[in-house]
Amino acid sequence: MGLDVLKKIKKPIFYVTNDPSRGVGLESIVSNYHVVCLDDHPLVELMQKRGVSVFCLEKEMGRKNLMFRSSAEILGHPQVLSFIKEKSKGQIPNIIFFKPQKKLEIIAQKNNFKLIGNSSLLNKVFEDKINFHKIASRENLPILPAEIDFLRNLDFNTCLGKFGLPFVIQFGFGWAGNSTFFISDEKHFSEIQKKFGRIKVKVNRFIKGITVLNNALVLPEEILQSPPAVQIESNPFLTSMPGGTGGRQWPAGLPDDQRYQIKQITEHVGELMRKSGYLGYFGLDFLIDGQSNDVFLSENNARLTASASFYTLLELKNGQIPLLAYHLIVFLDQNLLKNFNPKEKTSKVSGSEIVGRNIFSNPIKIAQSLPAGVYDKYMRYKRESYFLDGVKKGEFWLNAAGEGRIVNPEIEMFKINTLEKVCDSKGELSDCFANTVKKVRSKIKIKNA
Repeated sequence: MGLDVLKKIKKPIFYVTNDPSRGVGLESIVSNYHVVCLDDHPLVELMQKRGVSVFCLEKEMGRKNLMFRSSAEILGHPQVLSFIKEKSKGQIPNIIFFKPQKKLEIIAQKNNFKLIGNSSLLNKVFEDKINFHKIASRENLPILPAEIDFLRNLDFNTCLGKFGLPFVIQFGFGWAGNSTFFISDEKHFSEIQKKFGRIKVKVNRFIKGITVLNNALVLPEEILQSPPAVQIESNPFLTSMPGGTGGRQWPAGLPDDQRYQIKQITEHVGELMRKSGYLGYFGLDFLIDGQSNDVFLSENNARLTASASFYTLLELKNGQIPLLAYHLIVFLDQNLLKNFNPKEKTSKVSGSEIVGRNIFSNPIKIAQSLPAGVYDKYMRYKRESYFLDGVKKGEFWLNAAGEGRIVNPEIEMFKINTLEKVCDSKGELSDCFANTVKKVRSKIKIKNA
C-alpha cells in the first residue's frame, strides 16, 4: 500500500505558518490539504502552479509586514477563518502548526477546530531547557552537570570554579541561539546578569565538539526516529549567534556506537513523553565531545522541528512514509497505522539544508531578492523548480525572502537545499558552499528597515 494509504485521509487539513515553504511535504499525498501562510512570496505562485491549495494572507490583504509573525495571529484573522470554513465544507478543520501557543488553542476551541499537535502545557514540560534538564537528571540520562538558579543569584567565581572558561548560560526557552550565552570573562557575565537577572537559567561547562539532531515521533505503542543529522556550525555568514546553527546535513557520519547511543536515548525520552500523554513529532539535540567522544543529551524540541519540512522531502524522495505523515495519522485516524510495516518506518536519507539569517543587529528590508529555483555553484539561475525536483549534482535549490520583506535579527533570510554534503563530520561548512553562501548574500540587496 505505502503512500497510497494516506489518500484515505479525507478530512480537511490546514498547515498554518508564516513561511509557505514550511508547510510543504504532504501536499502531494494528502488530498484535502491546504497551506495557509502569511508571507506574500513568489513561492506561493510556484506552489499554486503545482496545484497546491495556498491561501496567502498578505496577498489577500495587498500589503506586507503588517502583522506579528505568529500562527495564532494568522489563524485568528477573519479572512483566514473564512477560507478555512469555506474549504472545510461543514467538516471539522484540522490545523497543523509549528509551535504550540495558548492563544492558538483558544482560537481553535472558539471555532471548533482540531489541532494536530500537543498542548502548549505539555510542550513546556519537555521543551523548557531547565525543566527538561531536571527530567533527564531524574532518569539518569547522559546530560552535562548544571547549576540552575535565577541569574541574579549566581556568582561568577563560583561558576568559574565549577565549570571553567568559557561556561554556558541558557534560558529555559529561546530560538536560534538567542538565549544561549558563552561567558568568557567576568565583564561579560556581569553584563548578562544585569540585563537578565530575574530569569532562571541553566549553567554548564562548554564542550568543544559537534551538535547532532534527530527527528522522532511518538506513536501509541512505539517510537519512530530518523537517522541523526549533524548541525552546521555557526558561521558569521549564516548567523550572528555563537550558539546558533546554520542548518543540518544527513547523514551525520557518526560511528556505530554513537548512533546506537543516540537511538537508545531517543527511545528512552520518547517513552517518557508517551507516558505523559504526548503523541506525534519531536526532535532531540545532542552534544558530542570532540575529545572524549562522549554523547550528551542537550535539548528536546517537543513539537514539529525546524527541519521537519525538508526532512519530509528527503523521505519522499526515498519512497518512505514520512514522519510528518505519521504525525497526521496519530491525531486523525490511528486505525491507518496497521497498514504500515514497522521495519519500513525509517530511512537512510541524504541531503543538506543551509539556513542563512539576518546577521545584523537591526531589522533589514529586502530591496532586491533572488527568484526561488535551481542554481549552480556559480550562482547562475538554471530553472524554476518545485523544491528538490530535478536537482542534479552541482546544483541546489534556493529560497530567499521576497522583495519588500522586513527580516528581523536572526530570522531566516534564505535557505539552500541540496542532495549533496555541505559540511564535514564536525559541522564545518565546506569552502565550496561557504563561497556559495557569500555569493547569495552579495546578490540579495538589503537596506535598513
